[in-house]
Amino acid sequence: MSISCSLYRLTIDPILKSLRKEVAALLSENCTVIELGSGTGAQACALADRCSRYLGIDLNPGSVACAQARCKEKGFEQCEFKVVDGSSLPFLKDKEFDVGTCTLALHEMQADMRLMVLKELQRVSKKLIVIDYASPLPHSFAGKGAWFIEKLAGGDHYAGFMEYQHLGGVLPLLKIAGCSILSQQKSLWGIVSIVISQD
Repeated sequence: MSISCSLYRLTIDPILKSLRKEVAALLSENCTVIELGSGTGAQACALADRCSRYLGIDLNPGSVACAQARCKEKGFEQCEFKVVDGSSLPFLKDKEFDVGTCTLALHEMQADMRLMVLKELQRVSKKLIVIDYASPLPHSFAGKGAWFIEKLAGGDHYAGFMEYQHLGGVLPLLKIAGCSILSQQKSLWGIVSIVISQD
């Protein structure tokens, strides 16, 4: 296991554990799921018991290797991962998956890429569950902590986060993509929005 994978599992995964359980509870039994920005596989492990098929997409080969090892270790044979650009998935059919999901990845993308990724996820999925920062973030310790972490990331990541906040977060993005909002709820002390939508 790589140092970055181990570090992520020790620091970020415990913070997001309750959020991952919330997302898993939104799935029907034996559904098929595609996740864009699957990272080190923590969300895959949380969803696996409810999935007959799971496909994780990520641009980072190290994260994909970590996710594959993690799911293999737990015996989740229905989980598959690919190093692919989520803005173009020509090998997948329209509405191939019951659910398309993306957790805390959209905010770090540049605006044009963010919309392309969301539209492609919408194309291959019957329903979307999109999880990302609330906008505006609350003026609480948790909200200020989220701002601080994003500022530390710096560069294009922080620029993407600032533009995402200025746009108004997940809801405007989904509306631009032509999605109908089914529900929205807050999580993690109000700093994260969980939005369910469909065409």
